[in-house]
Amino acid sequence: MYPWQAAALECGVDGSNLVYCAPTSGGKSLVAEVLMLRRLLATRKPGARFTRNKQFALFVLPYISVVAEKTADFTDILRSTGCKCKGFYGNSENGTPLQPGSEPIAVCTIEKANVAINRLVMEDRLDELCCVVVDEVHMLNDQHRGPSLELAITKILHSKHAPAIQIVGMSATMGGVDALSKWLSCRLFLTNFRPVSLTEYAVFQGNVFSKGKAGEDELVPVRQLADSDARDRDLLLPLAAEVVAEAGSVLVFCASRKQCQSCAEMLANLLPSHIPAIAEVQDELAQAMRGAMGGYADATLERLMRAGVAWHHAGLTLEERAHVEAGYRAGTIRVLCATSTLAAGINLPARRVILRSLWQARSPFISGPGPVSRAQYLQMVGRAGRAGYAEAGESYII
Repeated sequence: MYPWQAAALECGVDGSNLVYCAPTSGGKSLVAEVLMLRRLLATRKPGARFTRNKQFALFVLPYISVVAEKTADFTDILRSTGCKCKGFYGNSENGTPLQPGSEPIAVCTIEKANVAINRLVMEDRLDELCCVVVDEVHMLNDQHRGPSLELAITKILHSKHAPAIQIVGMSATMGGVDALSKWLSCRLFLTNFRPVSLTEYAVFQGNVFSKGKAGEDELVPVRQLADSDARDRDLLLPLAAEVVAEAGSVLVFCASRKQCQSCAEMLANLLPSHIPAIAEVQDELAQAMRGAMGGYADATLERLMRAGVAWHHAGLTLEERAHVEAGYRAGTIRVLCATSTLAAGINLPARRVILRSLWQARSPFISGPGPVSRAQYLQMVGRAGRAGYAEAGESYII
Protein backbone atom coordinates (compact mmCIF):
# COMPACT_ATOMS: atom_id res chain seq x y z
CA MET A 1 0.00 0.00 0.00
CA TYR A 2 1.30 3.43 -0.94
CA PRO A 3 1.59 6.05 1.82
CA TRP A 4 -1.10 8.22 0.19
CA GLN A 5 -3.54 5.28 0.23
CA ALA A 6 -2.99 4.78 3.95
CA ALA A 7 -3.51 8.51 4.55
CA ALA A 8 -6.71 8.53 2.48
CA LEU A 9 -8.04 5.51 4.37
CA GLU A 10 -7.53 7.37 7.65
CA CYS A 11 -9.87 10.09 6.34
CA GLY A 12 -12.72 7.63 5.80
CA VAL A 13 -12.11 4.82 8.25
CA ASP A 14 -14.56 6.31 10.77
CA GLY A 15 -17.41 6.22 8.25
CA SER A 16 -17.20 9.85 7.14
CA ASN A 17 -18.06 10.70 3.55
CA LEU A 18 -14.90 11.03 1.48
CA VAL A 19 -13.94 12.40 -1.94
CA TYR A 20 -10.38 11.92 -3.12
CA CYS A 21 -8.49 12.71 -6.30
CA ALA A 22 -5.38 10.94 -7.56
CA PRO A 23 -3.78 10.54 -10.99
CA THR A 24 -4.77 7.61 -13.18
CA SER A 25 -2.81 4.48 -12.20
CA GLY A 26 -2.22 5.84 -8.68
CA GLY A 27 -4.21 3.05 -7.02
CA LYS A 28 -7.48 4.88 -6.36
CA SER A 29 -9.74 1.84 -6.40
CA LEU A 30 -8.03 0.07 -3.51
CA VAL A 31 -8.95 2.84 -1.04
CA ALA A 32 -12.65 2.73 -1.94
CA GLU A 33 -12.75 -1.07 -1.92
CA VAL A 34 -11.21 -1.29 1.56
CA LEU A 35 -13.60 1.32 2.95
CA MET A 36 -16.60 -0.45 1.40
CA LEU A 37 -15.62 -3.84 2.84
CA ARG A 38 -14.97 -2.28 6.26
CA ARG A 39 -18.50 -0.87 6.25
CA LEU A 40 -19.97 -4.23 5.36
CA LEU A 41 -17.95 -5.96 8.08
CA ALA A 42 -18.88 -3.31 10.66
CA THR A 43 -22.61 -3.85 10.06
CA ARG A 44 -22.38 -7.65 10.15
CA LYS A 45 -23.13 -9.44 13.38
CA PRO A 46 -20.13 -11.29 14.89
CA GLY A 47 -19.84 -14.76 13.36
CA ALA A 48 -22.65 -14.17 10.87
CA ARG A 49 -22.16 -15.22 7.26
CA PHE A 50 -22.27 -12.69 4.45
CA THR A 51 -25.08 -14.69 2.90
CA ARG A 52 -27.32 -13.65 5.81
CA ASN A 53 -26.17 -10.06 5.83
CA LYS A 54 -28.98 -7.52 5.51
CA GLN A 55 -26.68 -4.64 4.65
CA PHE A 56 -25.71 -3.72 1.11
CA ALA A 57 -23.00 -1.75 -0.64
CA LEU A 58 -23.30 -0.09 -4.03
CA PHE A 59 -20.28 0.32 -6.32
CA VAL A 60 -21.17 2.75 -9.13
CA LEU A 61 -19.18 2.85 -12.38
CA PRO A 62 -19.74 4.88 -15.56
CA TYR A 63 -19.53 2.20 -18.26
CA ILE A 64 -20.90 -1.28 -18.86
CA SER A 65 -17.49 -2.70 -19.74
CA VAL A 66 -16.03 -1.51 -16.42
CA VAL A 67 -18.97 -2.97 -14.48
CA ALA A 68 -18.31 -6.40 -15.99
CA GLU A 69 -14.57 -6.15 -15.27
CA LYS A 70 -15.01 -4.95 -11.68
CA THR A 71 -17.62 -7.64 -10.95
CA ALA A 72 -15.18 -10.32 -12.13
CA ASP A 73 -12.41 -8.83 -9.96
CA PHE A 74 -14.58 -8.71 -6.84
CA THR A 75 -15.83 -12.25 -7.42
CA ASP A 76 -12.27 -13.55 -7.61
CA ILE A 77 -10.93 -11.54 -4.66
CA LEU A 78 -13.86 -12.21 -2.29
CA ARG A 79 -14.47 -15.86 -3.15
CA SER A 80 -12.86 -17.16 0.06
CA THR A 81 -14.85 -14.76 2.27
CA GLY A 82 -18.28 -15.90 1.14
CA CYS A 83 -19.13 -12.30 0.20
CA LYS A 84 -20.76 -12.28 -3.22
CA CYS A 85 -21.29 -9.52 -5.72
CA LYS A 86 -23.31 -9.07 -8.89
CA GLY A 87 -23.10 -6.70 -11.83
CA PHE A 88 -26.06 -4.74 -13.16
CA TYR A 89 -26.05 -2.71 -16.36
CA GLY A 90 -28.01 -1.74 -19.46
CA ASN A 91 -30.73 -4.10 -20.54
CA SER A 92 -29.19 -7.15 -18.88
CA GLU A 93 -31.83 -9.50 -17.57
CA ASN A 94 -30.42 -9.91 -14.10
CA GLY A 95 -32.97 -8.03 -12.02
CA THR A 96 -32.66 -4.89 -9.94
CA PRO A 97 -29.77 -4.28 -7.53
CA LEU A 98 -30.19 -4.52 -3.74
CA GLN A 99 -33.28 -6.70 -3.62
CA PRO A 100 -33.97 -8.53 -0.32
CA GLY A 101 -31.73 -11.59 0.00
CA SER A 102 -29.51 -10.61 -2.92
CA GLU A 103 -25.72 -10.25 -3.02
CA PRO A 104 -24.21 -7.82 -0.45
CA ILE A 105 -22.29 -5.93 -3.17
CA ALA A 106 -24.00 -4.58 -6.27
CA VAL A 107 -21.73 -3.25 -9.02
CA CYS A 108 -23.72 -1.14 -11.45
CA THR A 109 -23.88 1.72 -13.90
CA ILE A 110 -25.10 5.18 -12.93
CA GLU A 111 -28.58 4.55 -14.30
CA LYS A 112 -28.96 1.22 -12.51
CA ALA A 113 -27.78 2.82 -9.25
CA ASN A 114 -30.49 5.45 -9.52
CA VAL A 115 -33.11 2.74 -10.10
CA ALA A 116 -31.83 0.77 -7.09
CA ILE A 117 -31.93 3.77 -4.75
CA ASN A 118 -35.41 4.70 -5.97
CA ARG A 119 -36.57 1.20 -5.06
CA LEU A 120 -35.01 1.39 -1.60
CA VAL A 121 -36.71 4.73 -0.96
CA MET A 122 -40.13 3.50 -2.14
CA GLU A 123 -39.85 0.31 -0.07
CA ASP A 124 -38.54 2.21 2.97
CA ARG A 125 -35.37 0.09 2.94
CA LEU A 126 -32.73 2.78 2.60
CA ASP A 127 -31.46 1.82 6.05
CA GLU A 128 -30.16 -1.41 4.49
CA LEU A 129 -27.60 0.55 2.46
CA CYS A 130 -24.31 1.11 4.31
CA CYS A 131 -21.93 2.36 1.62
CA VAL A 132 -22.01 3.90 -1.87
CA VAL A 133 -18.81 4.14 -3.90
CA VAL A 134 -18.83 6.36 -6.99
CA ASP A 135 -15.94 5.90 -9.38
CA GLU A 136 -15.30 8.76 -11.84
CA VAL A 137 -17.35 11.07 -9.62
CA HIS A 138 -16.60 13.90 -12.05
CA MET A 139 -19.43 12.40 -14.12
CA LEU A 140 -21.64 14.64 -11.99
CA ASN A 141 -20.65 17.36 -14.46
CA ASP A 142 -21.76 15.37 -17.49
CA GLN A 143 -24.81 17.06 -19.02
CA HIS A 144 -26.34 13.76 -20.07
CA ARG A 145 -25.60 11.33 -17.23
CA GLY A 146 -24.76 13.69 -14.39
CA PRO A 147 -28.40 14.38 -13.40
CA SER A 148 -29.07 10.66 -12.74
CA LEU A 149 -26.04 10.44 -10.49
CA GLU A 150 -26.89 13.68 -8.70
CA LEU A 151 -30.48 12.53 -8.10
CA ALA A 152 -29.33 9.23 -6.64
CA ILE A 153 -26.90 10.90 -4.22
CA THR A 154 -29.37 13.65 -3.28
CA LYS A 155 -31.96 11.07 -2.18
CA ILE A 156 -29.39 9.61 0.19
CA LEU A 157 -28.19 12.97 1.53
CA HIS A 158 -31.74 14.09 2.39
CA SER A 159 -32.73 10.79 3.98
CA LYS A 160 -32.95 10.28 7.72
CA HIS A 161 -30.56 7.36 7.20
CA ALA A 162 -27.84 9.55 5.63
CA PRO A 163 -25.54 9.50 8.71
CA ALA A 164 -25.31 5.69 8.48
CA ILE A 165 -24.53 5.59 4.75
CA GLN A 166 -20.94 6.33 3.78
CA ILE A 167 -20.45 7.95 0.36
CA VAL A 168 -17.01 7.57 -1.22
CA GLY A 169 -16.19 9.35 -4.48
CA MET A 170 -12.97 9.15 -6.50
CA SER A 171 -11.66 10.73 -9.67
CA ALA A 172 -8.47 11.51 -11.54
CA THR A 173 -9.83 14.61 -13.28
CA MET A 174 -12.23 16.23 -10.84
CA GLY A 175 -12.72 19.98 -10.78
CA GLY A 176 -14.72 22.04 -8.29
CA VAL A 177 -13.83 19.72 -5.42
CA ASP A 178 -14.47 22.37 -2.76
CA ALA A 179 -18.11 22.78 -3.85
CA LEU A 180 -18.50 19.00 -4.06
CA SER A 181 -17.09 18.41 -0.59
CA LYS A 182 -19.46 21.04 0.84
CA TRP A 183 -22.47 19.42 -0.89
CA LEU A 184 -21.56 15.95 0.38
CA SER A 185 -20.37 17.20 3.79
CA CYS A 186 -17.33 15.07 3.18
CA ARG A 187 -13.62 15.06 3.79
CA LEU A 188 -11.41 15.87 0.83
CA PHE A 189 -8.09 14.20 0.00
CA LEU A 190 -5.85 15.24 -2.92
CA THR A 191 -2.59 13.73 -4.16
CA ASN A 192 -0.40 13.96 -7.26
CA PHE A 193 1.32 10.65 -6.60
CA ARG A 194 1.87 8.42 -9.62
CA PRO A 195 3.84 5.18 -9.07
CA VAL A 196 5.06 5.10 -12.67
CA SER A 197 6.48 8.23 -14.27
CA LEU A 198 4.67 9.68 -17.30
CA THR A 199 6.51 11.79 -19.87
CA GLU A 200 4.33 13.84 -22.20
CA TYR A 201 5.37 14.78 -25.72
CA ALA A 202 3.90 16.66 -28.69
CA VAL A 203 4.67 15.95 -32.34
CA PHE A 204 4.57 18.65 -35.01
CA GLN A 205 5.79 18.16 -38.59
CA GLY A 206 7.91 15.20 -37.57
CA ASN A 207 9.58 17.00 -34.65
CA VAL A 208 9.10 15.77 -31.08
CA PHE A 209 8.76 18.28 -28.24
CA SER A 210 8.57 17.68 -24.50
CA LYS A 211 6.88 19.75 -21.82
CA GLY A 212 8.99 22.40 -20.19
CA LYS A 213 9.55 22.67 -16.47
CA ALA A 214 6.60 23.10 -14.12
CA GLY A 215 5.06 26.52 -14.59
CA GLU A 216 6.59 27.00 -18.04
CA ASP A 217 4.48 26.93 -21.21
CA GLU A 218 7.31 26.43 -23.69
CA LEU A 219 7.84 23.14 -25.51
CA VAL A 220 11.39 21.81 -25.63
CA PRO A 221 12.64 20.22 -28.91
CA VAL A 222 13.77 16.64 -28.31
CA ARG A 223 14.30 14.81 -31.60
CA GLN A 224 13.05 14.27 -35.11
CA LEU A 225 11.14 11.15 -36.10
CA ALA A 226 12.36 8.89 -38.87
CA ASP A 227 10.67 9.08 -42.26
CA SER A 228 7.72 6.78 -42.84
CA ASP A 229 5.57 5.38 -45.60
CA ALA A 230 3.62 7.90 -47.72
CA ARG A 231 0.38 6.51 -46.26
CA ASP A 232 1.55 7.37 -42.74
CA ARG A 233 1.21 11.16 -42.72
CA ASP A 234 1.12 11.33 -38.89
CA LEU A 235 4.34 9.28 -38.54
CA LEU A 236 2.59 6.71 -36.38
CA LEU A 237 4.81 3.91 -37.68
CA PRO A 238 8.09 5.08 -36.10
CA LEU A 239 6.30 5.93 -32.84
CA ALA A 240 4.69 2.49 -32.63
CA ALA A 241 7.66 0.53 -33.99
CA GLU A 242 9.99 1.84 -31.28
CA VAL A 243 7.81 0.25 -28.61
CA VAL A 244 6.62 -2.99 -30.23
CA ALA A 245 10.19 -3.88 -31.19
CA GLU A 246 10.85 -4.08 -27.43
CA ALA A 247 7.69 -6.17 -26.86
CA GLY A 248 5.83 -3.16 -25.49
CA SER A 249 2.21 -2.15 -26.14
CA VAL A 250 0.81 0.93 -27.84
CA LEU A 251 -2.61 2.59 -27.64
CA VAL A 252 -3.58 4.90 -30.50
CA PHE A 253 -6.64 7.07 -29.84
CA CYS A 254 -8.58 8.04 -32.97
CA ALA A 255 -11.50 10.42 -33.45
CA SER A 256 -14.02 7.92 -34.86
CA ARG A 257 -14.72 4.25 -35.46
CA LYS A 258 -13.86 4.62 -39.13
CA GLN A 259 -10.52 6.21 -38.29
CA CYS A 260 -9.79 3.45 -35.76
CA GLN A 261 -10.25 0.80 -38.41
CA SER A 262 -8.31 2.61 -41.15
CA CYS A 263 -5.47 3.39 -38.74
CA ALA A 264 -5.30 -0.24 -37.57
CA GLU A 265 -5.25 -1.50 -41.17
CA MET A 266 -2.44 0.87 -42.10
CA LEU A 267 -0.30 -0.12 -39.11
CA ALA A 268 -0.97 -3.83 -39.67
CA ASN A 269 0.39 -3.47 -43.20
CA LEU A 270 3.46 -1.49 -42.13
CA LEU A 271 4.41 -3.04 -38.77
CA PRO A 272 4.90 -6.82 -39.24
CA SER A 273 8.67 -6.59 -39.63
CA HIS A 274 8.88 -4.72 -36.30
CA ILE A 275 6.70 -7.05 -34.19
CA PRO A 276 8.39 -10.00 -32.42
CA ALA A 277 7.62 -13.38 -33.94
CA ILE A 278 4.54 -14.65 -32.12
CA ALA A 279 2.55 -15.60 -35.20
CA GLU A 280 1.40 -18.94 -33.76
CA VAL A 281 -0.15 -17.31 -30.67
CA GLN A 282 -1.75 -14.59 -32.80
CA ASP A 283 -3.25 -17.20 -35.10
CA GLU A 284 -4.68 -19.10 -32.12
CA LEU A 285 -6.28 -15.89 -30.84
CA ALA A 286 -7.89 -15.14 -34.21
CA GLN A 287 -9.16 -18.71 -34.50
CA ALA A 288 -10.60 -18.60 -30.98
CA MET A 289 -12.51 -15.41 -31.83
CA ARG A 290 -13.83 -16.98 -35.03
CA GLY A 291 -14.97 -20.04 -33.05
CA ALA A 292 -16.73 -17.87 -30.45
CA MET A 293 -18.52 -16.06 -33.28
CA GLY A 294 -19.68 -19.29 -34.88
CA GLY A 295 -17.36 -18.74 -37.83
CA TYR A 296 -18.69 -15.24 -38.58
CA ALA A 297 -16.01 -13.00 -37.09
CA ASP A 298 -15.05 -9.82 -38.91
CA ALA A 299 -12.57 -11.02 -41.55
CA THR A 300 -10.58 -7.77 -41.55
CA LEU A 301 -10.27 -7.67 -37.76
CA GLU A 302 -9.22 -11.33 -37.79
CA ARG A 303 -6.50 -10.62 -40.36
CA LEU A 304 -5.22 -7.64 -38.35
CA MET A 305 -5.08 -9.66 -35.14
CA ARG A 306 -2.79 -12.13 -36.89
CA ALA A 307 -0.47 -9.15 -37.51
CA GLY A 308 -0.55 -8.09 -33.84
CA VAL A 309 -2.87 -5.11 -34.40
CA ALA A 310 -6.57 -4.53 -33.67
CA TRP A 311 -9.21 -1.85 -33.25
CA HIS A 312 -11.51 -1.31 -30.27
CA HIS A 313 -14.75 0.67 -30.35
CA ALA A 314 -18.45 0.33 -29.56
CA GLY A 315 -19.09 -1.43 -32.87
CA LEU A 316 -17.44 -4.65 -31.71
CA THR A 317 -19.59 -7.59 -30.64
CA LEU A 318 -19.17 -8.87 -27.09
CA GLU A 319 -17.17 -11.85 -28.38
CA GLU A 320 -14.90 -9.70 -30.53
CA ARG A 321 -14.37 -7.24 -27.69
CA ALA A 322 -13.49 -10.01 -25.22
CA HIS A 323 -10.88 -11.56 -27.54
CA VAL A 324 -9.35 -8.22 -28.52
CA GLU A 325 -8.99 -7.20 -24.87
CA ALA A 326 -7.61 -10.60 -23.84
CA GLY A 327 -5.10 -10.53 -26.70
CA TYR A 328 -3.95 -7.04 -25.82
CA ARG A 329 -3.53 -7.85 -22.13
CA ALA A 330 -1.56 -10.99 -23.01
CA GLY A 331 0.74 -9.07 -25.37
CA THR A 332 -0.44 -10.98 -28.43
CA ILE A 333 -1.88 -7.73 -29.80
CA ARG A 334 0.80 -5.06 -29.60
CA VAL A 335 -1.04 -2.07 -31.08
CA LEU A 336 -4.65 -1.15 -30.33
CA CYS A 337 -6.44 1.67 -32.13
CA ALA A 338 -9.39 2.89 -30.07
CA THR A 339 -11.88 5.69 -29.57
CA SER A 340 -11.55 7.87 -26.49
CA THR A 341 -14.35 6.05 -24.64
CA LEU A 342 -11.86 3.28 -23.89
CA ALA A 343 -9.83 5.72 -21.77
CA ALA A 344 -12.48 5.88 -19.04
CA GLY A 345 -13.60 2.34 -19.61
CA ILE A 346 -11.78 -0.93 -19.24
CA ASN A 347 -8.28 -1.19 -17.82
CA LEU A 348 -6.08 -1.62 -20.89
CA PRO A 349 -2.73 0.02 -20.04
CA ALA A 350 0.10 0.69 -22.48
CA ARG A 351 3.76 1.57 -22.55
CA ARG A 352 3.02 4.40 -25.03
CA VAL A 353 -0.20 6.29 -25.74
CA ILE A 354 -0.64 8.27 -28.97
CA LEU A 355 -3.41 10.83 -29.47
CA ARG A 356 -3.77 11.03 -33.20
CA SER A 357 -5.84 14.19 -33.03
CA LEU A 358 -6.91 17.00 -30.72
CA TRP A 359 -10.45 16.08 -31.71
CA GLN A 360 -11.91 12.92 -30.19
CA ALA A 361 -15.28 11.26 -29.65
CA ARG A 362 -16.96 13.17 -26.84
CA SER A 363 -19.79 11.04 -25.46
CA PRO A 364 -22.05 8.12 -26.44
CA PHE A 365 -24.85 10.73 -26.45
CA ILE A 366 -23.13 13.16 -28.85
CA SER A 367 -22.49 12.21 -32.45
CA GLY A 368 -19.21 13.19 -34.03
CA PRO A 369 -15.88 14.19 -32.50
CA GLY A 370 -15.15 17.40 -30.61
CA PRO A 371 -12.15 19.16 -29.05
CA VAL A 372 -10.39 17.15 -26.37
CA SER A 373 -11.25 18.34 -22.87
CA ARG A 374 -8.75 18.40 -20.04
CA ALA A 375 -10.52 15.48 -18.38
CA GLN A 376 -10.44 13.44 -21.61
CA TYR A 377 -6.77 14.19 -22.12
CA LEU A 378 -5.83 13.11 -18.60
CA GLN A 379 -7.88 9.92 -18.93
CA MET A 380 -6.24 9.01 -22.23
CA VAL A 381 -2.62 9.72 -21.35
CA GLY A 382 -3.22 8.09 -17.96
CA ARG A 383 -3.36 4.72 -19.74
CA ALA A 384 0.41 4.96 -20.27
CA GLY A 385 2.79 3.39 -17.78
CA ARG A 386 0.37 1.91 -15.29
CA ALA A 387 1.83 0.19 -12.21
CA GLY A 388 2.51 -3.50 -12.72
CA TYR A 389 2.54 -3.20 -16.51
CA ALA A 390 5.44 -0.89 -17.35
CA GLU A 391 8.35 0.83 -15.65
CA ALA A 392 7.64 4.11 -17.42
CA GLY A 393 4.95 5.66 -19.58
CA GLU A 394 4.97 8.03 -22.53
CA SER A 395 2.25 9.97 -24.30
CA TYR A 396 2.42 11.66 -27.69
CA ILE A 397 -0.14 14.11 -29.00
CA ILE A 398 -0.03 14.80 -32.73
